[in-house]
Amino acid sequence: MRTTRLDLISDGSIVLIVRRGSKPFRIISKNNRDRLVKGIWLLTGEEMNLGGGEATLPTDNNWADSLIIELENQKNKIDEVIKNIKSLVY
Repeated sequence: MRTTRLDLISDGSIVLIVRRGSKPFRIISKNNRDRLVKGIWLLTGEEMNLGGGEATLPTDNNWADSLIIELENQKNKIDEVIKNIKSLVY
């Protein structure tokens, strides 16, 4: 498994952050002075600044399929919770 420092990867790239459970992260911009990288967690949409020393895995074409599956699983769980709450209220 080959890892790379986050601050060495180009803006707009999508990588998997090893130290965060190999979650997909899209790089928005980098501050080379502070070695901070601003980006978005693709699973939550949350913007975050990470240290440039975070280890990352390069992504291949399979990352999109696994991301879509995980998001669809979350959607199904959320839909079920909404359905259960509606049944209690209405």
